[in-house]
Amino acid sequence: MTALLEQSGFILTRVWSESIEHRWRPEDHFDYQVGSTSRLRMQALSSGDRDACLERVRGRLARADEGQYVFRGQVVMALATKQPAGTAPRVGDFEEGRR
Repeated sequence: MTALLEQSGFILTRVWSESIEHRWRPEDHFDYQVGSTSRLRMQALSSGDRDACLERVRGRLARADEGQYVFRGQVVMALATKQPAGTAPRVGDFEEGRR
């Protein structure tokens, strides 16, 4: 992340990562999957096949406990500024030992 921002002309102030956790309600997860990530595949099925598929999926998901609907991940964040073209960076814009 640092290298990409610097190569693009940004002056880094801070880069850090944080853990995230999202707990889905089972019905919200199902709606999200069917309405977004699986939408095109579902549309490719005939209405009968689609209904049968959704029924099988609902049956499988009904046996899942809430712990199976938790997403955990890491998010990388950065804070940077970009100097206007032709403007020299100000003193203190760079961390010591960099550049």
